[in-house]
Amino acid sequence: MKKLKKITPEDYMVLKRFLNTKEASFVQTLDLSYDFNYYYGLTYQILKNSKRLTTGLEKMPKNMENLIKNYLKKINKQEEEEYFSMVKEIDGIFLKYYNKDGTRKEEYEKK
Repeated sequence: MKKLKKITPEDYMVLKRFLNTKEASFVQTLDLSYDFNYYYGLTYQILKNSKRLTTGLEKMPKNMENLIKNYLKKINKQEEEEYFSMVKEIDGIFLKYYNKDGTRKEEYEKK
């Protein structure tokens, strides 16, 4: 059985920071709780160094991204924008280590 390489310390810290950060108010205001539970679940699985995720990966849909950006322009709160930036960053981390079908990328498996 192949032993999986662990994620980089930098990526690990970003994912931990996300799990430890209070959810931004826009998640509730825009009724995105279900969508953001997806991010929390995947983050937890990646931190546990899962060989396969319980679901496939999807980048944040453009319509959701635009909805959040428009809302953030209206409220103009720095902490909300930082939270959104963090979510976009973890979106990239997910795709760095896993294929869209939820399997671990081959280059992150030890031979």
